[in-house]
Amino acid sequence: AASDVYKRQTLTRLDASNVEEVLDVYEVEHWWLEDTAIELLMEAWTRFNPERAVQYAANWPDRTRRPTALSAAIRGWALRDPQSAASAVERIRASYPRQHQLFVENLLTGWIQSGQSGFVEFIADRGESSFLVDAMWIAGGQTRRLGVTGVLDWLDEQVASDLPPKLKLNLVRRVIGMASRLDPIRIAAWLNAHEGQEYTNQAETLLAERWVSIDTDAAIDWVGSAVPHEEQIPILRSAFTKWLTVDYTGAGAWIEAAPTTKAYDPAFRAYALAMAQRDPGPAIAWAERITNEESRRTALTRVASSWYRRDPEATENWLESSELDEAARAQVRSSPHRKRVNPLVQP
Repeated sequence: AASDVYKRQTLTRLDASNVEEVLDVYEVEHWWLEDTAIELLMEAWTRFNPERAVQYAANWPDRTRRPTALSAAIRGWALRDPQSAASAVERIRASYPRQHQLFVENLLTGWIQSGQSGFVEFIADRGESSFLVDAMWIAGGQTRRLGVTGVLDWLDEQVASDLPPKLKLNLVRRVIGMASRLDPIRIAAWLNAHEGQEYTNQAETLLAERWVSIDTDAAIDWVGSAVPHEEQIPILRSAFTKWLTVDYTGAGAWIEAAPTTKAYDPAFRAYALAMAQRDPGPAIAWAERITNEESRRTALTRVASSWYRRDPEATENWLESSELDEAARAQVRSSPHRKRVNPLVQP
């Protein structure tokens, strides 16, 4: 069976003398092959004849499996000769326009694993339209290969180079976003050392969004001490909103135990607005815990508007004794309420 052949020969003994024999088996059984079998063949073949492996992959008997075969061949080739693999990707671009980005991603994966340089310059030449996605693959690959300390040292080299500013920005954001889950304290130190640089724009928010779900108190302390005052509230607000979308129950349990102090205002606001989408009545109490008067009234108006759309009568009862002024109350009442429908009654 093909599975026995690729285990016995493809991984351990495949070379120019037996590759044709293996291909004969693959061609007979190609309809039943798993992707793993194809990938192992291509990766082994590229060790000694990558050009032929890519050529064969482009003509794989089952057309629907050609992208799989080509991806593996390009990745394997890039492990040994990334520049030549990059040229091959360009050569097959016209034949596979929809799969071009897939092939580039496999090229970058192999290139990064090879430890050879040049992949950053490669994506710089591809232009700004590709920076966002390409930077994600590079940041992920480098973080896995080098670890947090190593990838930050590498990032120092990139931001000090003459790369396009937008590429630097995307590399920083992607590395910060991935590495923050592994070592937020080290990431915080790196950002502090690069404070005020254009390429760190929004990086503090990315760190806070990931750190707040790992060690909430430490994240709040860092924002309060290291982030400029005018940026603290939006950063923490974004962080708590992100946490609530990922783990509403866990975030809610932490917020319920939090003290009513100014530092926690963004958490109370985020929780109140998130709860308002589910159960706006109880959300009012969380909006009322916000210590900043302007922020509290803004949150109360938004929560009450959500409540009014569901239950105008209950909201009116609350408005009578609320701290909202007449303008805010009018704004709440202008929210179109939802007509209650009995699901048991057919229209």
